[in-house]
Amino acid sequence: MPASRKRSVTLTESGLDRFQTRARELVAMEELENASVKAEFARYCEGKGDSLSESTITQILNRERVDRSSIQRLFNAFEIPLKQSDYAMVVQNSPDSSRNNIPFTGTSSFVGREKTLDALHALLSETVSQVQPVALSGMGGIGKTELAIQYARRYASAYSAGVCWIFARRLDSGNNASIPSQIITFAQIDLGLQIPSDLLTTNDRLAYCWRHWPQGEVLLVFDDVDNYSDIFPHCLPRDIRFKVVLTIRLNLQAPVRNFPINVLEREDSLKLLALIVKDGRTDHERITNDLCEFLGDLPLAIELSGHYLAVDTSLSIAAFFQDLRKREGDRTVPSHEAFDGDAQENPAWVITARRGLEAAFNLSWERLNQSTQLIAKLIGRLDPGPIGWDMVEVMRAFLAEEYPQDGPYSPDEMTRAKNTLLRFNLLKPFDANSYRLHPLTREFFRSKTTDEEYKSYGGEKGKSK
Repeated sequence: MPASRKRSVTLTESGLDRFQTRARELVAMEELENASVKAEFARYCEGKGDSLSESTITQILNRERVDRSSIQRLFNAFEIPLKQSDYAMVVQNSPDSSRNNIPFTGTSSFVGREKTLDALHALLSETVSQVQPVALSGMGGIGKTELAIQYARRYASAYSAGVCWIFARRLDSGNNASIPSQIITFAQIDLGLQIPSDLLTTNDRLAYCWRHWPQGEVLLVFDDVDNYSDIFPHCLPRDIRFKVVLTIRLNLQAPVRNFPINVLEREDSLKLLALIVKDGRTDHERITNDLCEFLGDLPLAIELSGHYLAVDTSLSIAAFFQDLRKREGDRTVPSHEAFDGDAQENPAWVITARRGLEAAFNLSWERLNQSTQLIAKLIGRLDPGPIGWDMVEVMRAFLAEEYPQDGPYSPDEMTRAKNTLLRFNLLKPFDANSYRLHPLTREFFRSKTTDEEYKSYGGEKGKSK
């Protein structure tokens, strides 16, 4: 029987522009605090009598598939007359619609990678005689994870048997799910696979999943791999209908096919900055070009700088650039492993990229109040992977109990801290209930506190709960 089909819509570029224009108007009218924080949009909708979740708003503004009524409700709350040109109809196969666990996109604007996405899909579509992973390789901050997210979302329909996202970095503790456990959980929850109860070992359960995976092509994404031996060979299937993508710093040997990711072209760096800073300040071409050169055309550094400028609307590009230059000697992440491979191949460029990224981190850090800095230090010490905000709330409870006189740990203060970190692009949504840190952001937060200070904040007790 053919799959049933249901109609959904996506927000068009013009619809997104109209919404963002209205959000900026509400900021100017002091009805909104910020024009880019999804949680604030959700609170605004609730205040207008329409409870629209943060995750739904994120899906709408990321131009993902949603019901038309969701866009209608968002526009109604913001008093925007919905036009037919604001959305586009799409057709979706309902049985496959939930067969993925792809994270939310971590960027407000995705530019300069269209040909890269097409080339990646072409490579994954080649006929092969064995499973041959494709490794998206490059230094930290260059956009490997975001490229994988964008690819998985754009080409999800090509993988009718699902897109499984696995967080692959080796963890600091045993509190998080192992690589095989993540795959097994996906098969059970997202695919509805029933694993026999007499299969007791993880290896047996994983092997059962590979053998009984639904028919069709599958995409497996192993994100932030730090040791390929953690994956090969025991976490890879043998069936060639499984297409495998890794994000990793260094190139690997065959049978892995390396797919190096480069920094943005200058034209795309300028476009990305202009898409984040929408008020025309980036029109001064010479100083903006100098800023992107200082940042090494590194997407993470450009996004940090763009979000900083979006928050401080009175700051000129020239003044911001001057502030960055003052901090270029304040070395914060120069020794991080994310730079290792590129440092060997292009040491001069890596020095430039590090310099700009360090300056952008430090300038953003200075804008955080004391309680937000403390929350950042705490989440920087959590294991890599999705961050459930309930874990941060557990830490908050200990802090409030031990330091009641300080008073920065109320639920409202925690929400303000989270929104501030999101606003400065220091924290990114992972899914509807959790968040993620870029590895370099985590390293930066960790550098701001010693092990002893972390324990004094109640961090170890909070993690043990």
